[in-house]
Amino acid sequence: MVVLKVISLLGLIAVFYQDMKYRAVYWIFFPLLALLFFLIKYPQSGWMVVLEDAFWAIAFFAFQLLLLWGYFRVKKGKNIQLIDHYLGLGDILFLGTVAFYFSPVNYVLFYLSSLLIVLLYVMIKGMFNRYTTPHIPLAGLQAIFLFGLMVWEFWNGQIQLGSDSWIYHSNLWTIN
Repeated sequence: MVVLKVISLLGLIAVFYQDMKYRAVYWIFFPLLALLFFLIKYPQSGWMVVLEDAFWAIAFFAFQLLLLWGYFRVKKGKNIQLIDHYLGLGDILFLGTVAFYFSPVNYVLFYLSSLLIVLLYVMIKGMFNRYTTPHIPLAGLQAIFLFGLMVWEFWNGQIQLGSDSWIYHSNLWTIN
């Protein structure tokens, strides 16, 4: 299990490096990471839960893509090509890949918090460099954020990103 996590962490670093440097990621990383994430989560949950959780996470993300496409369709007044004009295929594949690691609630939390972190990154970078490329390395930044979460999960011990139980049974919801 530890070996699989280390390999997946190295894969996340590779995605980060490639996306930051080249604004492109080799496609082979996505199925390999999905397989690693499946194998990491499988002993805890079983294959049916892993696939069911991934289904709900991907359904949520697909709904988000549909809303985004609809927004740009209305805004532009014509049919638009979402992939490669607004989102890279690697960004979409990465978010499909991580669905095999997270529980549905954790996926949504990861998705929203990583988008906020990427937004902050872009705003701060824009303050210091006006002449930047309009391409945002979304998959790479999300990969390094996931790297940090996985390391935090390993060291903390109480947090399980593949299960929602740590959220429901934590002291986050109690008022003293």
